[in-house]
Amino acid sequence: HVVHRKAVVFYDIHTVAECLQDRHRSLFAATNCAAIVSGLKLAGNLMVQEIHDPGVTRVVEVLTSNSEGDTLYSTEVPAGAAPIAADKLAAMLIEREVNMVALRRVDKVITLFKGEIASPGDRVVYVAHHRHSWGELTAGG
Repeated sequence: HVVHRKAVVFYDIHTVAECLQDRHRSLFAATNCAAIVSGLKLAGNLMVQEIHDPGVTRVVEVLTSNSEGDTLYSTEVPAGAAPIAADKLAAMLIEREVNMVALRRVDKVITLFKGEIASPGDRVVYVAHHRHSWGELTAGG
């Protein structure tokens, strides 16, 4: 006997583009990019930040290296997850050596958590030794 199986695979494509000049950012609108990285703007901002706050550049290098020290990660609050107070989530994560940096809601970045609720669709941005699923982040909480 010969058995044939047809597998249907759906790919979740996350496209990221680099835009060298902010004035061209609008040209990416039709491409459905999930994110647009403005490298020159980030570099310029980091230069100014380093002038005022020495050492920040080194911290950013480590957090974004994916190979040295802890790394920045983000995990989506999944559909059906119970909403949780963001300040309580941040406090719970600290106990697990996970530092919550921000709550990203659509295009809004929330860094002050009191009075905010992490809800389905939000992304929790954190610094940790490795990436965690939502279940791992909230287990036992």
